[in-house]
Amino acid sequence: MPRTTSAPKNFLSVLDLDPADLDRCLQLSAQMKAERSLGREAPTADVLGGRHVAMLFEKASLRTWTTFEIAVRELGGNVVDLLPDVSLGRREAVADVARSLERWVDAVIVRTFSHRVLE
Repeated sequence: MPRTTSAPKNFLSVLDLDPADLDRCLQLSAQMKAERSLGREAPTADVLGGRHVAMLFEKASLRTWTTFEIAVRELGGNVVDLLPDVSLGRREAVADVARSLERWVDAVIVRTFSHRVLE
């Protein structure tokens, strides 16, 4: 799928997207949702093919965890489930966790109590 704009490498906030990228993202998500409801494979079904996405949840949530895991798999990616003891800033500093993960995974999904942890 060709890109017409350049999205940021690190996505921490919707404010990181320019209006064109945000609009494209919302349009694509609506298209994917419509295709899914019709039982069809989305045109992005392999966009994460061969890529690994780690999920780190400081703040547990069944719905958020499940929807992200399904989304990564439906986009063709592999989910790396990090254990709860790999918490941000507990056993290892947040910066150390980030440096380690950037070597092995293509993306990280983080749910934390404070947005400042990510910044």
